[in-house]
Amino acid sequence: MTTEHWLKREAGNLTCPSVQPVVSSDNFVVVDFDTPACSDDGGGTFNSVCDWTSGSLFIAGVTTVTCTCIGSGTASSECSFVVEVRPVPEVDCVNVPGPIVRAVDLDQLGDTVLFDPPTCISNGAPASCSRQSPIFVRTGTTETVVCTCTGSLSEATCSFPVTVYSSESVLIQMMNCPLATFGFTPTSEMEGLVVFWSPPFAVSSTGLAVEVIDQTHSPGDFFPMASTTTVVYVFGFAGVTATCQFDIRVDDAVTPF
Repeated sequence: MTTEHWLKREAGNLTCPSVQPVVSSDNFVVVDFDTPACSDDGGGTFNSVCDWTSGSLFIAGVTTVTCTCIGSGTASSECSFVVEVRPVPEVDCVNVPGPIVRAVDLDQLGDTVLFDPPTCISNGAPASCSRQSPIFVRTGTTETVVCTCTGSLSEATCSFPVTVYSSESVLIQMMNCPLATFGFTPTSEMEGLVVFWSPPFAVSSTGLAVEVIDQTHSPGDFFPMASTTTVVYVFGFAGVTATCQFDIRVDDAVTPF
């Protein structure tokens, strides 16, 4: 934006340039601009003197450049303009879907899979992907979706796999699931106990992680006196589930493990 400030009308007409913002990967950058020229109503010319000259090294940020036109005598006029150096916007993908896994019946050819594309942090827009949701993936295969975020000077890519298994081929193996009842004996004046245990976990035949999709209790829960409580963990992967369950007994008549 150009601003003019007249000290005396006889000083002449001084017009500052409009400089487009400069995008740079460096903190300092050389910026060239047209030095303002001075002229008066009589056709005379004057030298414009600026506190920053064209070709100066400007730091990232906004710098105000002021130029002054000196007339014959004491008359002068001045104007100011802005030089802006912007850093290169960071380019990256966020909200990238993790491995997407589906399981279908043995007689199904495949499955149609929906997904949300990653987001580009440079502008908040969806990334441009090699496959658009929804996609059909054949049973027993993996499709890799590659997405790209493009910035002014660089680009970033990210990818995620989409796999469809036959449900008969997916096995879940339970690990660390207690096989017996845990007995705890509180003192007679206690109403129950806070009980801790090592949580079970599971692995799949695909090598991918198996998540807990439901559980009835967590380590550190309170269990009342004279009770036997069944603790249940449900694990799921690609539509296949497996369950771990064990009992916690709180009673003054049992021998604790």
